[in-house]
Formats: sequence, structure tokens, C-alpha cells
Amino acid sequence: MTNEKMNIQDIRLANLETLAKDYETDKAFCAAAGLTPSYLSQLRSTKATRKRLGEEKSRAIEQKLGLEEFQLDKAPINTKTPESLKKLNEALMSLPPNIFKNVSALIYSMASDAKKAAAHKTEGAVSAGASKPGPATLD
Repeated sequence: MTNEKMNIQDIRLANLETLAKDYETDKAFCAAAGLTPSYLSQLRSTKATRKRLGEEKSRAIEQKLGLEEFQLDKAPINTKTPESLKKLNEALMSLPPNIFKNVSALIYSMASDAKKAAAHKTEGAVSAGASKPGPATLD
């Protein structure tokens, strides 16, 4: 089914299913997402009897799983880790603990700096747009 033909319920359920695949069992996924296995089963039932995954519940699941707000409403969620990241992770995990700690701190610092720069750039664009003078008028 293409995203254009999917309603919000279909998108949320598809994204929930994608996320559930990252867990060994449905029970483990439910525990992480704050759901009961019974509720998950009701969400998966046939369309005629399917329980709706509402706004409030969607936001609660996103919060429990550490997702961005409205992430379940966006299609599709890709949880697959690229092979290059898997290799990088393996390389990092093979480092001696003291070096791993330093590399981790450096990566965290660089990510933090990048976030700050992006926020500053966005703020600058907003304030630059707000401070532009309007057209001249004759009184």
C-alpha cells in the first residue's frame, strides 16, 4: 500500500509494526512501548474490528520509545541500521575502555556543537526575516 492511500491509522500501525520488529518478542516490545499484549493484538486485528491508535496513545508510545513527537504519523519509519554504522560500532566497541571514553566524549561534543550551530542558524534566519524593514510609506 502506498503512503498516499494510507490513512493515519494505517500509517501508525505500519510504523508500530516496524518498531516491533526490533524486539525479540511482542511482549518485550509492549513493555518498552507501554502497551499490553492484548492492546497490540487488538490493533493488529482485521480492519473491521481493529482498535484505533489514537492521538494521545501515539504520543505516549513515541515518548516511551524515545521517538520524536509525531514520528508514528510519518511514513515510513526506518529502523534498519546501515551496514557502515554496524561496522563503526564494532570498531568502537573493540577499543580499549580509556580510548573509547575519549572518542565517545569527542563524538558527543561534536554532535552537541552541530545541534547548537543548526539552532543558531535557524534562529538567525527567523530573526533576520523579522527585522527586515517594511516598505517605505508617504505620510
